[in-house]
Order: sequence, then C-alpha cells, then structure tokens
Amino acid sequence: MLAFAGLLIVMFLGEFGAGVGQSLVGQDIVADIRRDLVRKIILAPIDQLEQTERHRLIAALTADVGRISGFIRGLAYLIVASCEAAACAIYMAYLSWPMFCAVALVGVANYLGIRAASRLAYARYMEERQSVDNIQKSYQALIDGAKELRLNRRLRYRFFYDQIATDIERIRAATNSSSVGSVLSVALDSASFFIMAGALIGLSAWLDKSELAQFILILMYLKGPVGQIVLSLPTFDQSLISFKNVAELSQRLRQSEEGLLGSQSDSRTLGAFESLECRGLRFAFPVKEEVAPFVLGPIDLRVNAGETIFIVGENGSGKTTLIKVLLGIYPSPDGQIFLNGVCIDDSNRDHYRQYFSAIFFDFHLFARLTGVEETDEDEVRAHLTRLDIAHKTSFHDGAFSTLDLSAGQRKRLALIVTYLEKRPVVVLDEWAAEQDPTFRRIFYREILPEMKRKGKTLIVVSHDDRYFDAADRILKIKDGKIVEAAAATSA
Repeated sequence: MLAFAGLLIVMFLGEFGAGVGQSLVGQDIVADIRRDLVRKIILAPIDQLEQTERHRLIAALTADVGRISGFIRGLAYLIVASCEAAACAIYMAYLSWPMFCAVALVGVANYLGIRAASRLAYARYMEERQSVDNIQKSYQALIDGAKELRLNRRLRYRFFYDQIATDIERIRAATNSSSVGSVLSVALDSASFFIMAGALIGLSAWLDKSELAQFILILMYLKGPVGQIVLSLPTFDQSLISFKNVAELSQRLRQSEEGLLGSQSDSRTLGAFESLECRGLRFAFPVKEEVAPFVLGPIDLRVNAGETIFIVGENGSGKTTLIKVLLGIYPSPDGQIFLNGVCIDDSNRDHYRQYFSAIFFDFHLFARLTGVEETDEDEVRAHLTRLDIAHKTSFHDGAFSTLDLSAGQRKRLALIVTYLEKRPVVVLDEWAAEQDPTFRRIFYREILPEMKRKGKTLIVVSHDDRYFDAADRILKIKDGKIVEAAAATSA
C-alpha cells in the first residue's frame, strides 16, 4: 500500500508540475509575441503605422495571439501523444514486421485522407480569418458611427443586412465548413482503427495468437494519442494562419526607430530652446491607386524662441502634415532641421522631440499622466477650475477620474497636460475648433498671451481669421508649400 501511495503521489505531482510548467512556458512565449508586436508598433514609423489598417492591428493583437496561445497550451500534450504513438509503432514493428506493415499501410492511407480533409478545413480557416479582419472593421464602424446609424434609417438597414450581417454569415459558413473537415478527419481516424483491428482479426488464422492479442491491445491504446493528434490539427492549422498574419504584420512594420524604449527621461540634451530652422524639407505620401501623392515642400522656415506663429490655409493644404514633419514624427527624406544650430538626424531625433508638446486635431488623451515627471494635484485642480471642467472631472493619484467629456472639454484636458509637461514649444492643431465662442475668445485673448509671457514658443494651426492678430507671424500654406509669410496685423 505504501508503494502504491508513493506512486500515486509521484504521478499527481508529476502531472501537476508538468501542467503548471507547460502553462508557464506557454504563457511566456505568448507574452513575448505580444510584447514583440507591441514593440514593433511603438517603434514603427508613424507614416507606415497610419497606412496599416487599424482593424488588422486589433485582430492580430487579439484573435491571432489568442489562437497562438491556444495552440501553445496544447503543445506539450501533442508532443507527449506523438512520442507515445512513435513508441507504440516501434514496439509493433518489433513484435511482427508483417503485421506492422499491414497496419502501417492502413495508417498511411488514413493519414492521406486526414490531410486532404485538413487542407479543405485550412482553406476555410483562411476565409474565416479574412472575415474576422472585415468584421473588426465593421465593429469599429458600428461603435464609432452609432449616432449616424440612429439618424439614417436606410444607412442603418444597409449596414446591418448588407455589411455586418454578411460578415457574420461568412464567418459562420467558413467555420461550419472547416468543422466538416475537422469532423471528417476524426471519423477517418476512428474508422481506420476498426479497419486495422478487423483486418488483423480476419487474418488471425495465419497469425500468431499471442502477437495478435498484443497488437490489438496496442491499437486500442494507440487510438488515444493518435486521436489527440488528429483533434489538434484544427488548432494547429488555425494557429499557423495566425502565425503567418503576425509575421506578415511584423514584416510590414519591420522598419523601426531604435532607442525609443531605451529611456523614460524627457531631458532636453540640446540646450535651452533658442531657434528651430528648416531647410528644404520635403515629405510625400506613397502613391495609392494611381492617385498622385500629396507632396509637402520644399519648406524653408525659421522659428525663434518666444514667437507665436499661426499656420493657416485651406483644408488639405498640408498644415497638419507640416507640423508632423516639424516635430520629427514624419521622416523627411530631403532637407534638414536644425535646433539651436544643431542638425537633427537619427542619433538625436528623439531628444529633439522632447522640446515639444502637441495637441493634434485627432489627438488621444491618456487618463493617467505617466508622461509627466512630477504632478502637482493642486496645480491640476486650479487648471480644471480655470478651464471650467472641474465639475466634469477630477484628478487623483496621477489620473483624471473620467475622460467621458465633449470634444471641446477633452481638448481643455489635453491643454492641461501641455501645461504640466512644461516643454518650451507648444503646437496646437486647430485647438479652438470645438470650443464655444466664449472659450474661443479666452483661448486667443488670454491663454495664448499668457503662455507667450511664460516664454513658450507657440505654433498654432488656425482657421479663425478674426484672431489672427494674436500671432507674431502668419504662414499661409497652399498645396504643401508656404505661399505667404507675413507679420500679423493688429486688430
């Protein structure tokens, strides 16, 4: 009894340890895949990232990584099952080579049938995965376009029945078809074992009874590990597709700006900001569907410390593209940028960016201010009160209590973040566009002059010609070029 109890304990601990070890190793691998993909997204050039469809990124980070995780969790059991099957095959060959050859012949036929069924399933898995990309895009439209869908009956009807319901049906049909291939594989596997056993029993008159009995017992045992291998084929095929998708996305984002995750310091190593100069800057978006690409430049520009510069122009003239190039977010294949007379290149570009705070037109607001070294909660509360949003959100433990605000109020929160970052150059891309008339006046007549008095250099994209007198200089952009640069006139 003691020996049995000891074996039971060893079996339990071995099974438990193997399961925990497999889970830990598997999750380490999945975590590495997630980290690597997120790292590539962080390090990827922004212009490349903007050209990558958002729903594909989300699907890779969720659906693909999830499928890979599922396969890795079952990988240890698959390896054990494969070793058991190989050991049984070797023992059967040792017992009787003729009987082994007969069983192997049926096994090879079974394998070919299973692979044919698996190829059918694989093709449907590919269709399913493509449909997952499409439905991610539809889900995004469903949430972002909820107001428009409620307002337009025809749009709502067509979106549901012609788009999202169609995507759902494609996934259902592809999943069902792939399931047929998987079930067919399992059925072929089960049938092959009965064929093997039946053939051996039918030939029993010519076979050694002891060897035959052992063969049949081994076949009965072998059905377990082989069945596990067959059941793992769908997971393997799905994870293979996911691996390919992640690899393709990684290849697309292969260009990277190294060093971005090397330090969390925002220290400005090029000295106090004195001037920014651009010489011959150019940037062009890639050609799409034979449409002529937008080209910015060449741009020659000098910005001195303490200046307030307004960038104006029609929609699509290149104002936002210009500030992205100025900030070093978009690469400029031609031309040079100088900060305090120092040429900006790959070695110091990220140091250069630490001189700027920016609120883009399509800005993202982070609830937790982890990008600010020191946060004075009293200072934040004072800003909330001054910008008339203290009754909408509060600030505790380095985070705003809510970001569920109107577009204009969220821009005011973003402005508070620029105050706290305490960087010498502030770039504001149509900040006043969502503000009411009262706050628009406060922005141009109070906020900008106050920031200027504190020594900030201001670059403001604006359409508010009523307030152009708040600028020291006005740069007019047309078709990607500065067509007019003049001092502002007083109102």
